[in-house]
Amino acid sequence: GPDNLALLTWFGVDLHDLGRSRQAASAKALLTSSGPRRADASLEESTDMDRQFAAWVDELANVRQAIRDGTLRELVERRALNSSRLVEHLRFHDRLMRASLGESAAKREQLTAEDEQALSLLPSPPLARKVPDGRRWRCNSATSTDDALIADWVQRMEDVHTPPAAQSKVLVLLPCSKRKPYRLSNSHRSFRRSLRHWNLHEVMVTAPLGLVPRELEDIWPAAHYDIPVTGDWGSSELEDITRLVRALVSRIGYQLIINHSGIDIDADVEVIDTRQGETAGCEAALARLQQASEDAAQRYHSGERMSEREYLLDKFRALSRWYHGTDEWLADAKVVGRPPDWKIFVAGEQFAQWHPRAGRFAFAKASLPLLADTNTLSRVHLQPGPDWKGDVFGPMVDSIEGDIRVGDDVLVLRDGDLLGTARSLAAAWEYAGSPGRLARAKHRL
Repeated sequence: GPDNLALLTWFGVDLHDLGRSRQAASAKALLTSSGPRRADASLEESTDMDRQFAAWVDELANVRQAIRDGTLRELVERRALNSSRLVEHLRFHDRLMRASLGESAAKREQLTAEDEQALSLLPSPPLARKVPDGRRWRCNSATSTDDALIADWVQRMEDVHTPPAAQSKVLVLLPCSKRKPYRLSNSHRSFRRSLRHWNLHEVMVTAPLGLVPRELEDIWPAAHYDIPVTGDWGSSELEDITRLVRALVSRIGYQLIINHSGIDIDADVEVIDTRQGETAGCEAALARLQQASEDAAQRYHSGERMSEREYLLDKFRALSRWYHGTDEWLADAKVVGRPPDWKIFVAGEQFAQWHPRAGRFAFAKASLPLLADTNTLSRVHLQPGPDWKGDVFGPMVDSIEGDIRVGDDVLVLRDGDLLGTARSLAAAWEYAGSPGRLARAKHRL
């Protein structure tokens, strides 16, 4: 009905009937987006099928608009409160989505045999890796933190992400800001004036993502989330942040933490608290931050000089590892051009451009053979047939390789021959039998 349409759409259900609306009409009740209720006699409300159908149309319009805006999850969280049963269904679905992130995630969720059977139908999570510029992701309720999108970020931050190579000795923890990406905020401009060395790894402390490294601040979802700020941290948030910091220190091998976050951090390395109970932007705290960073640079990077473009190349390598699991295609690359749209050249030819507002690499046609040789992009293999001229549709697909997510660039091949690239409109699991368009063509060789 209109009260669970958003949730069922979130689950992937496309077909609905009017059975509950007919029951409501026969009981002289009105089935609305907030659940069933009695008609208001003072407003002379009708409960006939025309009025029931109008409630469907209203909610269909809400759902369709939410899909276009990328805010369906927010609508689902509001509608789930219509009944305890809907909350149960959403929690169960979130649990399965988190478990689909990998073996370690599945173990954390402690699945039953029935859960594992359902999970076997979903080879990978239906998550986006890139979204349109301007999309906001509002985490306004506790239910928002159950989203697999958050679990995916936290898991990769804990187990996978490696910072730029030159930033593996000193970790600088900074508070987040309401404005995204953080560097555009007044507070982070102040921090940057105090942190003058590229060799220090800046990481923002935040909820619900836990930690956001400076090199990842332009990408989804770090550049798009919104959360109510009260100034108080929940116990679970503090536990998650502490766990992530300890995991990073252990895995990367930082030797010093400069803590400007305002949160007590207990790690197995030296920690310098530059806040000392004061606000992050006060003059004294910023002076301590600057002094600590200067001392750290002298102590751990004495005599080292790193240009902005050397730092940018290291940053792009870290981004490539995050997106593609490899940075081999950048082995002989150089960064040229002007900010913010830096260009990446290999052997004197432009291979890619970084678009910070979109949070993605835009690959040039010349880069495709190198991307194929280095296994940088996922692959879509087409069935034998006529020349590939349009987009990629379900019946054309023979098989895929890699964890394809919405927004990914993929290599298109047939019989082992590279045909070009396309931008995926669907997650990996949809490539098996979906009749519609799966990817939009970008380049053809």
